[in-house]
Amino acid sequence: MHFCAPYRKQMPNLPPPSAWSMSDSTVAIMLPSREAWLKQLAFLQSKGVTFHRRINHGMTHSVYISDPNGYGIEVLYELPREVWEGDIDAALNYAEPLPTEGDEALVDASDNVPVFGKA
Repeated sequence: MHFCAPYRKQMPNLPPPSAWSMSDSTVAIMLPSREAWLKQLAFLQSKGVTFHRRINHGMTHSVYISDPNGYGIEVLYELPREVWEGDIDAALNYAEPLPTEGDEALVDASDNVPVFGKA
C-alpha cells in the first residue's frame, strides 16, 4: 500500500470523487497486525498523506485517507476477538476520535481498550 512516485499521478478517465466523507470511503485495507498498521501510518505521514480522521472503533482501529485521485480509503487493523465478541452491537457503535496530526497521530494505546460485554 505504499504510495510510490509513479502512483502519485492521477489516473485518467475516472469520475471525480465526491467531497471527502468517512461514510463515502469505499475501500478498506486491513493490515495484519497493530504493528504493521502503526508502521504504515508512520510511512503515510512521512510522505505527507493527510489523515482525515483517526478513530478507535470497538472492533478496529482506523485511519481515513484519500488516494491520489481523491477517493476515500480506510486503513485499519482488527482488535482481538475477545475485545468485541461479548457485545458486537456495542462494539460496532463505539467510536473514539483521535488526533490526526503530529506525533499524537501515531499513538495507539493498546493497554486500555474497552472490552465489550464484560462487567
